[in-house]
Amino acid sequence: MVTDTPQTILVTGTNGMLGRPLAQRLAAEGRTVVGFDMALPPGGDPGFTVEIGDLRDGKAVSTLFSRHGFDGVVHCGGISGPMVAPQQPLDVCETNISATAQLLELARKGPVTRFVHCSSIAAYGAAAGARIISEDGAFRPTDVYGATKAAGDALVHAYREEHGLDGIALRIARVYGPGRTTSSFVKTLIEDALSNRPTKAPGDGTDRYQYVHRNDVVSALALALDAPRPPLAAYNIGNQETTSDEEVAEIVRDLIPDADIEFLSSSSAPGEARQPMDITAAQGDLGYAPTVNMRAGVTMYVEWFREQTKS
Repeated sequence: MVTDTPQTILVTGTNGMLGRPLAQRLAAEGRTVVGFDMALPPGGDPGFTVEIGDLRDGKAVSTLFSRHGFDGVVHCGGISGPMVAPQQPLDVCETNISATAQLLELARKGPVTRFVHCSSIAAYGAAAGARIISEDGAFRPTDVYGATKAAGDALVHAYREEHGLDGIALRIARVYGPGRTTSSFVKTLIEDALSNRPTKAPGDGTDRYQYVHRNDVVSALALALDAPRPPLAAYNIGNQETTSDEEVAEIVRDLIPDADIEFLSSSSAPGEARQPMDITAAQGDLGYAPTVNMRAGVTMYVEWFREQTKS
């Protein structure tokens, strides 16, 4: 075991699709992992220690740090997408900005040697004029969620520059895969098809997005936790391809022949920028190498859903 990498690690959001498999992976390596979420994880013992609490409860989070003496933090918790609590923007800000600042402050006081924060492609928002988005691209979020991710990302950079905290933000593309509980295009298509429900999808099917499978994101988080001090405070994490809505639909139709998917509009749906993020820096500095292409990822996702219906 490499002893200069973090060995006592806080992972927030361990009921989520990223936090849980990451915590299990780190614990399986023999590290001491403490998961933090608002409830016990479903399904019994997850394989790591679990603490229950609210990220907005500063006293509880401070006590957590005092009790365990973390030398690594991976912050996967908080509001996980623009579809969550869109009518409670202040709550989204308190959860994604204030709670992140509290974690950074506690990490600054030590002995944390690496802080990894889950940011999002939503921080870039409407990346006007860009063909491909690099890490020095401007933030132009189009919703409060994206703004909170931009703010958390900026805080990581500021704590790194002003206070010397070794922090990294990962700007993650559209995540899909097992364990996702919030709504998403891929999840909806599969759930509807397996339940023999028709899907009425927005747009004309031509919009292209950069997706990334859960497994690749978990690998990126682990790499960011352990990499020797990388030169950047933020890295783009995604797949090397973009996929149109119609191409996703075709994959689902191939895997579930009875899938009934119809696009409702003759024009593209408005919203976030469709430009892909450049992942070259993460490949070079972190050793990140996405291994799950879209067809393979959707295939695994369908198989996972089918297994859930058997259990």
